[in-house]
Amino acid sequence: EFDFDPANGESYSIDGTAGGLFAGYNFSNGGFVYGAELGYSGSMDAQENEYGNVNYDTRIDSVLDLRARVGKVFNKTLVYGALGYSWVGLDGCCELEADAKGVSFGVGFETAIGSKAFIGGDITTRSLDLDGTIFGNEPIGDYLDFDRLTTASIRIGMRF
Repeated sequence: EFDFDPANGESYSIDGTAGGLFAGYNFSNGGFVYGAELGYSGSMDAQENEYGNVNYDTRIDSVLDLRARVGKVFNKTLVYGALGYSWVGLDGCCELEADAKGVSFGVGFETAIGSKAFIGGDITTRSLDLDGTIFGNEPIGDYLDFDRLTTASIRIGMRF
């Protein structure tokens, strides 16, 4: 959720769908699966929001996640937890140039389809610190607060 002008508490949320890619490596040991993953997602638009006479459209330009995963396989389904670090690029009106970065954590599952393919789901929350400028050179923290981003993903992949 974005909080616009934290002084008066106006806020709006991000809505949208974004495509993405992920790649990783897993290995198993003693009934558990360990791995690392790098993921990238494209842009998501925030709701249009007017404040005073200005339309403050803001969007997430990109999300990059690097994370470690630990899980357990039950029949053909891997259930896992993940912990990592995320970088989020923001774009929008008013000469907004900002990014947010911080720790991410999530849970998910992957179910085998045949011998190499899988389908799954993932929910990841990112605890973020915002940095950048708006209106040319004003510190963004005076106008915008963006401290959490949660995404739900449908994942389709191949194992090699």
